Amino acid sequence: MSSVISAVEVVLSIFVMISVGMLLTHIGWIKEAEGKFLSRFVIRVALPATIVSNIFQKFTRESLISIPMGLIIPVISLVLSMLAAILTANAMKIPRNRKGAFIVMFTFSNSVFIGLPVCRALFGEDAVAPTLTYYIANTTLFWTIGYSMMRMDGGKTKEKKSFKGIFAYLFSKDKKNPAHNEAKNALSFLGKVVPLPLLFLLASVVLVLLNVKLPDFLMSSVNYLGGTVTPVSLVYTGYVLMNMIKKRNFSWKRGYLAICAGKLLLVPAVVIALCAIVKAIPGAGGVYTDVMLKTFLIEAAMPIMTQTTIVEGSCGGDAEYVAGATALTTALSLVFIPLYMVVIGLVF
Repeated sequence: MSSVISAVEVVLSIFVMISVGMLLTHIGWIKEAEGKFLSRFVIRVALPATIVSNIFQKFTRESLISIPMGLIIPVISLVLSMLAAILTANAMKIPRNRKGAFIVMFTFSNSVFIGLPVCRALFGEDAVAPTLTYYIANTTLFWTIGYSMMRMDGGKTKEKKSFKGIFAYLFSKDKKNPAHNEAKNALSFLGKVVPLPLLFLLASVVLVLLNVKLPDFLMSSVNYLGGTVTPVSLVYTGYVLMNMIKKRNFSWKRGYLAICAGKLLLVPAVVIALCAIVKAIPGAGGVYTDVMLKTFLIEAAMPIMTQTTIVEGSCGGDAEYVAGATALTTALSLVFIPLYMVVIGLVF
């Protein structure tokens, strides 16, 4: 019982930080310019830092080498859930400026900030390794397939670009020359296709596999910067929600019910089915322990990733739509966390 209470307290802390963002927006401390800064800071500074921090502190060369087998259930469940989300979005005729966000919210979980403390509270320290295994699958697919889908929400896919002029643009003294527009678009395209967080994830994994250790002062820096991701993302979510309230645009929107059903019911159901299949395979227990399978189930049932609102806004999509759904799934997780503890007691 105490573990469930601890998990609920984690969720309540999220609402406190969202409320801070709403209050600061209401009193005028956060306006459009500050909102843009928060978005850029998280995407370009804090998120890369937190990825470096997590990979270097939570993984060793040996644990990374052993991860591929553990990734099978998270990757398959996320891919199947994404396909279900695409079919649902098409069937419901979700508008183009929300479709990518709909699919991402339906599929991906807040695997570290909520997921890690919740799983640790429920299952102890043995849950840390499988939580981070789920995190790698969740983060990699989010920043590849998910991010590309959200980019399409903003309708920024038809810019003319030329990779031939990139070096000329980089060494040019006149960066504003219209002749460089296509080269600038090409660089922007590369930054969107291979976003900074994904680059830092791949680079960090390679360095850990090579047994490279970062200096203490650098690790300390990325720890501090990475620690700002969740609070700043949630403050930004509060900023978006307060703007929705001021515009009287805070309402139930098409797709919210499907997102909640997908994120909190369908995606965990897929994991339960995969866990049942794995448990029936002789010898699979050596790779997939009960704690690992329980952790994957709770991770799948976590609310929407906190940074989704910022990413959708930076892509030119409907950030208000995402902020409303994020708050909604986070609130519902107060009910679903205890519910899935009951399910775990029946399944395992």
